[in-house]
Amino acid sequence: MSHIIPTDDTPGARETGCLYYLDLQLHNALSRFAPGYRDGLAAFQKQHPGFLDTAPEAQLKILEALKANRFFDMLVDHTMQAFYGSPVHGGNKDAASWKMLGIEKYMGEGAWNDAKGGHRHGA
Repeated sequence: MSHIIPTDDTPGARETGCLYYLDLQLHNALSRFAPGYRDGLAAFQKQHPGFLDTAPEAQLKILEALKANRFFDMLVDHTMQAFYGSPVHGGNKDAASWKMLGIEKYMGEGAWNDAKGGHRHGA
């Protein structure tokens, strides 16, 4: 996930809790994807043992080769959901992506999408 949304002058996937979001949601709303993650991670670990001990540049090359891979596509989609979604779902810690985009004032701690039972802004 940290290669999908890397840290630069703003927080990336690691700092915003994208992995926490995925872990939480695979036990809830995204549970139907859990078998795909189990199978995908097992296949990835078999093909690329020691990936986490590999230099970041080499990791990136391995991941770039996976761009047409169904498992990797699923991981990208869920990383984006975690990074840009409401913090109430476990990702986007401290509304970092909303701050980066300059939309935090419009999102309002999840009330915009009625995540806390509030009213939609502008409704």
